[in-house]
Amino acid sequence: MHELGMRGTALWLVIERYRRGVFGWLFLLLFWAFNGLMVYAIFSGVSENAQKAAQIADPRMRAAFDAGTGLGIMILLVFWAAGAIVFALLAYFTRGRKEIIEVER
Repeated sequence: MHELGMRGTALWLVIERYRRGVFGWLFLLLFWAFNGLMVYAIFSGVSENAQKAAQIADPRMRAAFDAGTGLGIMILLVFWAAGAIVFALLAYFTRGRKEIIEVER
């Protein structure tokens, strides 16, 4: 959070930062790695199933295949949301101490 203020004739800028420790950086890295993995899993699954669905001739089989793909994506989205909430809370609660920096401009 940045805040501007005046002290006499000088302009001051107050910056609030959080200094992360080792566990803070670890949980933040795990949060972003998990989200990247889930994006990769969904896009690779959809593209692979799209290639397989093009080879199916029967329209009823293709509809069943598409329904299964949709269910699989929904399951991945539920796991993604649950995991993202858990890792986000871990990253938030291990963000470290607040550090206030005052800079004269």
